[in-house]
Amino acid sequence: MFSEHQLRLDWSQSLPKYYFDNSPFKTHLLNALSITFPHGEKFFIDSVKNYRDQVTDPHDLEAVTVFVKQENWHRYVHQQYNTWLVAQGLPAEYLEELALKKLEWTKQKLGHRGWLCVTASMEHVTAIFAEHMLTHSELLDSMHPHFRQVWTWHSIEEIEHKAVAMNTLNAIGGGHRRRAMILTTMNFMWDIAKSTIILLRHDRQLYKWRTVADAASLLFSMKNGIVTGLIKPWFSFMKKDFHPNQHNSTPLLSQFSKA
Repeated sequence: MFSEHQLRLDWSQSLPKYYFDNSPFKTHLLNALSITFPHGEKFFIDSVKNYRDQVTDPHDLEAVTVFVKQENWHRYVHQQYNTWLVAQGLPAEYLEELALKKLEWTKQKLGHRGWLCVTASMEHVTAIFAEHMLTHSELLDSMHPHFRQVWTWHSIEEIEHKAVAMNTLNAIGGGHRRRAMILTTMNFMWDIAKSTIILLRHDRQLYKWRTVADAASLLFSMKNGIVTGLIKPWFSFMKKDFHPNQHNSTPLLSQFSKA
């Protein structure tokens, strides 16, 4: 199921500023997500690698190796993406620094097991977000092809390795993952909302009706809203016997290509 497709794109070409449905809000929400990835993916990698020597199942151990390679390549691509944001005159470097400070604070407050609980939580959030994007492919289809490729590729790989952090956590006897999910989700939503607002304000798009309308549509639409679509799968994590592979993603993955 795992594949190591290294996405290589030309970021020097002319690309539209509002690449997602020509919408400042939709674009800046995904820009805010991209800004978190270089430091966030490093945190995920480190939290899993801390316990690699305690993973005894050969399949799980191989999955950890692929997970590290995939996440490292995500870091590389999204650093290119973030450099492009800086070239657009957006405060991506400032927001990256804020994200790094939050992660350093988290690492100081939690032990290694706590890091892994946070990672298992965020890997579930990113996996269900990825499934939402692929399931509602009309969202991807409304993006410029360059960015559609970035988000499709990233979504596929998040689904491919969605069980790695959880399997690693189970291998060391578990942890307070449900508590971690609640706190992590609250912090993540706050940080993404704050970064999106900063980007919109910097871009002079914050106090516009189109921004409000697009936010309501993308987040809360009953057809394909991100928040409305993620509530039910988010709560599945709270089940005592939860495991990411309880939901079979193979049919969805078979519809998409990373190329």
